[in-house]
Amino acid sequence: MVLLSLADKKTESVALISIKECNGAKENKKVPADEAIEPIDMYRGLLKAKRSAHHEAVKHIVGISKSEKQYEMIQIIFDKLFSVTKESQVQLMSSGFIPGDDIPQNFTVREFLSTVLENTAFLSEIVLRFPDICGRLLNQKNEWLVLTKWAVNFSNATGIYDKPELMLMDLVSQELRFVEPRENYINPFKEDTIKLKEMQKKMEKDKKKKAREEKKKKRGPRLSKVDL
Repeated sequence: MVLLSLADKKTESVALISIKECNGAKENKKVPADEAIEPIDMYRGLLKAKRSAHHEAVKHIVGISKSEKQYEMIQIIFDKLFSVTKESQVQLMSSGFIPGDDIPQNFTVREFLSTVLENTAFLSEIVLRFPDICGRLLNQKNEWLVLTKWAVNFSNATGIYDKPELMLMDLVSQELRFVEPRENYINPFKEDTIKLKEMQKKMEKDKKKKAREEKKKKRGPRLSKVDL
């Protein structure tokens, strides 16, 4: 696990992205007997800690004022994220690991599994928070969209994700139309949703203003002391 610092020189904005480097995990190492498979609750605890770094990274992106700069930052993140996720996918498939199996004892396989779980949750959070930017990026590279669908389904099937991550997978599956969205599904961060909300707010404001004017007309003119 490393914290990759991605700095935009023009905006002086820095995003700390929690991405597991898999380049150093090539050796087929075994976990010592006294450090064998951790309980699943311990594994979830480690994932939860790493998710905190993801939240901070997203906050940094939100803090970038210009959407063009956000786009550039997310594109950089996606390039790295999908690269290591693809490598992990290949290695996990060649290892014979099937989602739903016990946490593997092989250290290298565990590293690749962790990479997929962490990156899938991180990716999903970015997609839901910046749906329009991510939608454009994923539509430009279909292989990214295909890999995202695999990662979401794979991570869901491992049984390792806890309730927050499972909810995240459910929402991103609807957002990217991997499943049919429920009738009440709305992403409040989509441009269309924001515009609709602003329009409804304006209509409500105009409606109240018109009601006040109508009420004033019905009351008619009043006599004042000067008139008397």
